[in-house]
Amino acid sequence: MQGVIMKLNKVEDLLEDILGVPDSAIAEAAGWLEITKFLADAIRTADDILVIDVESDRYEDGHPYIQICYEDDGAMTIEAVSSRFLVPGLSPDAHHTLLELGWQLTDDEGSPNYFQFLHAEDANSEHLAQLFTKTFRDVYGVRSTDLFDISPQLVMEKIKKLRSKRD
Repeated sequence: MQGVIMKLNKVEDLLEDILGVPDSAIAEAAGWLEITKFLADAIRTADDILVIDVESDRYEDGHPYIQICYEDDGAMTIEAVSSRFLVPGLSPDAHHTLLELGWQLTDDEGSPNYFQFLHAEDANSEHLAQLFTKTFRDVYGVRSTDLFDISPQLVMEKIKKLRSKRD
């Protein structure tokens, strides 16, 4: 029985030995899981506008961001920053990944970012948090250790209260 407990306590070592998964990859995956939960809380908590901005050393100018505009009926317009506001801009692969994730881009000068319109029944906070995580990670190359900033600040205060009640 002692051998079984020892193996369970060293599951990270076992994963690296068996699958060749390094500790850093496990830590990065755990970080993204926490960020996804955090984003779901932010999406659920906000009620007018939400901006998620990430400071990443990958960009010389501009930051990856996603924003939500909430409608009174529960529908949402979500936007993800385009190359127009990033230096360096997005690669063709990143552009195609955005399209595969359901983001759209228009030639309209008034709408320079990628966007999606969501009806209230499609605006599930957990699904959106997963979409945002994939977008930040797979498109913009953001790391889970980069600095995520949520605005308005009131949303952050509500999340802190929500999380303190859970603990």
